[in-house]
Amino acid sequence: MSAITLSIITVNYNNREGLAKTIASVGGQLYKDYEYIVIDGGSTDGSRELLEENKHLIGYAVSEKDCGIYHAMNKGIARARGTYIQFLNAGDVYNSKDSLQVFFKANPVAEIVYADYTDAATGELYRMPETLSFRFFYRQSLNHQATLIQRSLFERFELYNENSPIIADWEFFIRSIVLHSASTQYIAQPFIRFDFGDSMSNNPANLDKINRRRTEVLQQHFPLLVKDMEYIDAIEQSTTFKLLRRITKLKSFFSK
Repeated sequence: MSAITLSIITVNYNNREGLAKTIASVGGQLYKDYEYIVIDGGSTDGSRELLEENKHLIGYAVSEKDCGIYHAMNKGIARARGTYIQFLNAGDVYNSKDSLQVFFKANPVAEIVYADYTDAATGELYRMPETLSFRFFYRQSLNHQATLIQRSLFERFELYNENSPIIADWEFFIRSIVLHSASTQYIAQPFIRFDFGDSMSNNPANLDKINRRRTEVLQQHFPLLVKDMEYIDAIEQSTTFKLLRRITKLKSFFSK
């Protein structure tokens, strides 16, 4: 099989409406050097029939029971042949028809290339930092829909940890970037519109599970850095620090 630049992987389970939006968004891209893979978890809401209706837009599709979202994502990786892989899950769409075209005109070369994204419901823009750090990953993560990952990284650092509920993508990023120094590149553009409503990591019911797993991963790989961050957090929450920050902002305002 000939090589291509990008493998777009969509994972879906019983979200026919969201899947329809995502398929239409992928098919409407002006940039065409991609393959499109859809991994459906055996949906019973008409998603399977939708895949059949849109098979002219999809290079590979399967609808069968899986063991969760990261198992489904790993199944997609196993089928991918692109230099880069992007996960655009059901309900998520590109920001515009030329999103991929603009992205690749910026000449992405790093192992992990990430961009900004917007809230699909409100249009609020979320900007990513130009430079990533442990501090960034200690508090948040990249949006994996707005991130392209070289397929070779999954061979170097293994696939997503299917035993890491909800945040295996964050775990992959912190291991590959912070622990193993994978190269990164920021492209300053609103790349995708993210469906927060269908996100497991934004569900308050999952918060305790997320925090427990984050703590386990951080303590396993970065115990000393975690102690430093806890110390920094305590300082930043102090009344004195907040007062100094307010004074600094006032000085900056009056010096303009």
